[in-house]
Amino acid sequence: MKLSVIIPTFNRRRTLQYNLRLLARQTLPLDRLEVLVGDDGSTDGALEMLRSMPVPYRLVVLETGSPAVVNGVTWAMNLGLEHATGEYVFFLDDDMLLKPDALEWLVATLEAWRRRGEDVLVRGWWKDNRFLRRLRLESYDYRLDVGRNEKLRQLLENRYDLPVAMVHSAQMGLLRRHALTVGGLPRDNVAYGFDKAKQFQHRLKEELGLRFVFEPRIFGLHGPMPGDITRFAYSDRTRRPPRWRRTLARLLGRSGA
Repeated sequence: MKLSVIIPTFNRRRTLQYNLRLLARQTLPLDRLEVLVGDDGSTDGALEMLRSMPVPYRLVVLETGSPAVVNGVTWAMNLGLEHATGEYVFFLDDDMLLKPDALEWLVATLEAWRRRGEDVLVRGWWKDNRFLRRLRLESYDYRLDVGRNEKLRQLLENRYDLPVAMVHSAQMGLLRRHALTVGGLPRDNVAYGFDKAKQFQHRLKEELGLRFVFEPRIFGLHGPMPGDITRFAYSDRTRRPPRWRRTLARLLGRSGA
């Protein structure tokens, strides 16, 4: 198996179903792809949908065994990592809807860097799904945003050596053995996973010396579809770091993103 896509999910049945259908349209040969969904205690029928949904790729359904407020998103991500068989893994949010050639670009980017003798972590580019009605996902070109999107411009300027603050767990791909070497993501009992993903990324950079690169052609639309129970993933605010939005803004400000 070439690529394992790992999707943690909690109460996003409708969005997840649409996501899985879009993955079936990827230009990467589907016999090189497996998708592992780690369900973190959904109560909206997501598990029943997963078990009955026909897809043209290998779909592995996993359960953390506890509600999201007990385990948290990184438990579901680690569960997928432990069962993955691909040479590469790609962590993908359940509400990240990918352009059809995104996974092909991911694998091509990872393998191009390996041919140069360097292993990397790769992130892509996305827009909020409020743009869905104005964009054709299949025909979107990141160059439409260059010059008017400051964050994209900064990412492009640093695209071959990103700081940790400019990498997001919603879309990140790397060699599976690298993720396993650092022990996966921290398993602390935290429902909100942003800080835990940053710890994971820091270890990859500091312990393994991985370079973080940006490939804008790995593109997706981000955000749940209307009607899902959980508008914001892992939305138990009592378990989120306080003022997380301002903390994120400060981190991105320091990185120049």
